[in-house]
Amino acid sequence: MMNLVTNRLSNMIRSEIDTGVKIPSDFLTQRTLTDVAFRETTLAELRAQVTR
Repeated sequence: MMNLVTNRLSNMIRSEIDTGVKIPSDFLTQRTLTDVAFRETTLAELRAQVTR
């Protein structure tokens, strides 16, 4: 992914795919990118769904 504002490049590796995680539709919005508290709260709930 290329950040066009800061001209930085980020790489992401998919090491596992878990299709049993229910992601709420409001998580896939611009708010998730800008509101750290919202993102971290929602991510904590998503992480709790993943069993290892």
